[in-house]
Amino acid sequence: SAGRWSFYADYGHDGVFVPQGEVYDNTHTTTRWFGIMCRYTVSNSRGFYFDNISAGEIVPDAPPEVLMVKPASAASLDVLFSGPVCADSGGDTGNYYVDQGSGHPLSVSYNATSPHRVRLLFATHFRENHLYNIQINRVRGADGQLMEDYSGQFARYVPERFDIVFNELMVNSSPVVGLPPHDWFELYNTTGLPVYLDGWRFQYGSGYREIPGAYIPPGGFLVLTSETGYNSLKDYGNVAVIPGLPANALTIGGSTLVLWDSNMKLISFVSYSDDWYRDDAKSAGGWSLEKIDPYNHCQGAENWTASIDNSGGTPGRENSVRAENPDNSIPRLRWLGCEVPDRIILHFSTSMDEASVIDTGNYYIDNDIGNPREVTVNLPAADRAELILDAALDSGRVYTLETGKGLAGCSGHKLPGVRRPFSLPGQAVSNDIVINEILFNPLQGCSRYVELYNRSDSSFDLKDYVLASKDTVAGMLTTVRHISEISMLLPPGGFALITDDTASVRNHFPVCDPGTFIQLERMPAMTNRNGVVVLASRGHSVIDMLVYDESMHWSVFSDTKGIALERLNPDRPSGEASSWHSAASSAGYGSPGLPNSQFVPALEAAGTGFSLYPEVFFPDGGGDADVLNIAYRMEKPGYSANIRVFGMDGRLIRVLCRGKLLATRGEISWDGTNDSGEMASVGSYIIHVEAYNPNGNVKHYKLRAVLGARL
Repeated sequence: SAGRWSFYADYGHDGVFVPQGEVYDNTHTTTRWFGIMCRYTVSNSRGFYFDNISAGEIVPDAPPEVLMVKPASAASLDVLFSGPVCADSGGDTGNYYVDQGSGHPLSVSYNATSPHRVRLLFATHFRENHLYNIQINRVRGADGQLMEDYSGQFARYVPERFDIVFNELMVNSSPVVGLPPHDWFELYNTTGLPVYLDGWRFQYGSGYREIPGAYIPPGGFLVLTSETGYNSLKDYGNVAVIPGLPANALTIGGSTLVLWDSNMKLISFVSYSDDWYRDDAKSAGGWSLEKIDPYNHCQGAENWTASIDNSGGTPGRENSVRAENPDNSIPRLRWLGCEVPDRIILHFSTSMDEASVIDTGNYYIDNDIGNPREVTVNLPAADRAELILDAALDSGRVYTLETGKGLAGCSGHKLPGVRRPFSLPGQAVSNDIVINEILFNPLQGCSRYVELYNRSDSSFDLKDYVLASKDTVAGMLTTVRHISEISMLLPPGGFALITDDTASVRNHFPVCDPGTFIQLERMPAMTNRNGVVVLASRGHSVIDMLVYDESMHWSVFSDTKGIALERLNPDRPSGEASSWHSAASSAGYGSPGLPNSQFVPALEAAGTGFSLYPEVFFPDGGGDADVLNIAYRMEKPGYSANIRVFGMDGRLIRVLCRGKLLATRGEISWDGTNDSGEMASVGSYIIHVEAYNPNGNVKHYKLRAVLGARL
């Protein structure tokens, strides 16, 4: 009625309206209408807007409340109220008290332009990462209302690695199961301290966004989402918005998410994959990925799985799969790499402790190289290190890398000291590296794999080679897959197991060497019948090629699903069916990354001619003397052979080969089956060999073999 008009503005978008001034205009004392008249230039026609307008009786604001108490420095605190406080009570040092010797503040900074914030300065410093209690009493709002007494806690928090961890991920929220159709992720506070994330940054792939002044209580949760998802998720506990975060920032299929503090110090990360769901139906959408044990900071797939909550996830509360799941894995040095002569790359089996990895004293190379000059580590994963040497390595010289006992994984487990010989890589030619084992028809839940073996005396860099299929009609490689984009040396006598899901292979073949595993995004095309696998250089020069078929398996097996095909000896030719045999049952029907269960050492024939080994063989699939080997040596090339197996009664049992062109030396195997694919009876057999050449020279050999059985 007096014509008093007061103006307030919310500059911080936090619901706190600060007085801007007053004017008096009593031209109208009564009215039935309310409106706004604007005078503006054409250029400013889109420069302003009005929203959330109401007209009516003035309702007093509620008394102020304390929203946040946060250290601003070693000896000062910022207190944020829910509304403006008066200068007298808000600026009174006697209204604030901190325990453990801090007492009342020396001074209170009160700013009339931000009357809902005050800064308290104390005489003593607060200890780092220590919990304090604060009492705030007798503070009044700008309108004179007295706030309720406040008791709270604060800490001068200094961030450390894994204090805050990624705990749950909703990366594909549609189709909806029970939660809103918006992506989000959840952080968990592993400490007993309140943590404010002012200025912290969230990284998704190569994108960055700053996190606003979000708060996570001790042992509490924080759900972060995009601006479009906030209204639907705000009732799920402690929820905050990351301004500018794209709705599709959490990539379906997999990505790396990283949390950095305000000083760009790495706090936490997760490199997730759809494979972590372990459930194709749930990975299709609507279900979150939950961490099993939030205090197991270092493991990936082993510590994450699909939510089992009926709603599809547990934002803002304890995970539905929560359980004790400590990381007991011992870190290993898996691969060495070398792209330039003065740098060595180390690939570890798990994330490592950064401080131990960059310690140059943990590495020593012989032949006058010594300790590296510097060590760098890849962040955030910290599973790879690069040693920068003072001198370049010599081509053709073999070195030995020795690691000290100070290297540790990020879980604290020590890496046992190792000695690893290596050399600068050469260029492989035909059959230097061979396909040694293949699983082309896996069981449900397991992936196909191809195992390589280096049968030469040189090291080769796997980043220089591809795995592919081949169109044998057009004579060109198809579905070409690069084995690695990073240098990985395959040493003499070394194995490399290539698959698109290393975890599934480990689960189905527990007797294996995961240190040899390399995971591709996709394997080349591999059919169950008449398939072709090719190892080639990046220039598509063929190093080895295997044309395989189910008929190459031991014919006694009625079902070969889940059984790997193994080369009997790396020196045998890939193109001969007798060079291959089904993996032994005693090895679980596969030996990924290890010497083959059906490995047969080479035995040359004494002089020229043919000989058999072992003297007695036991074709029971157990892996011990499963096949009979026929070794031969010819005095000159050009011989062909017919090899047949007869029973002692003279009946023909099996034709092993007919008109086969022989090398000057080699081996041919018999798996104990007859021409019908059935197992021959226990007993003695005659192996008849007819060898001939184009000049008409014919040689006959009769050798006796014994097919035995274990009692």
